[in-house]
Amino acid sequence: MPSIWWKRTAILGMCVQQNYAYCCFNSPLARILQEQIRPQLGMSFGDPKTPQCEGIPIGKLQQVNWSQVNLNEWIHILTSTGRLPSTQTPDKLTLDVLTGTGSDLNYNGDRTNSRDRNVLRLKNIDMNQTRKDAEQQGWSIGPVPTSPNP
Repeated sequence: MPSIWWKRTAILGMCVQQNYAYCCFNSPLARILQEQIRPQLGMSFGDPKTPQCEGIPIGKLQQVNWSQVNLNEWIHILTSTGRLPSTQTPDKLTLDVLTGTGSDLNYNGDRTNSRDRNVLRLKNIDMNQTRKDAEQQGWSIGPVPTSPNP
């Protein structure tokens, strides 16, 4: 979202105070995805006085035409910082190479890949109870799974 300003206070026709509105994201990729996906879903960033910076609802992601999402800026960032693994062919870019023992973050030599780390993190979590707790706190996590009628 570009910085947007609007006149707040005018004296004798001259603006003496300006206000700015920004949406901030956790990463460049998050910003790029927001900028690419929102127009497809009919979502905007709002206007300067009432910006709408909330995330894209999980349920709407299935409506995205991912072939129309342009990641050129992200690829440029990866390339210019030397983070795009261009020397390896796609068949050699495995989950382990990208997130496990082949990752630059594998300082001790024992890093497991992201799938295995997440399976371990979720091992003893009751997802149905977690969903209920989150919804009681006002979070919406998508459709509630239904059980077959007896």
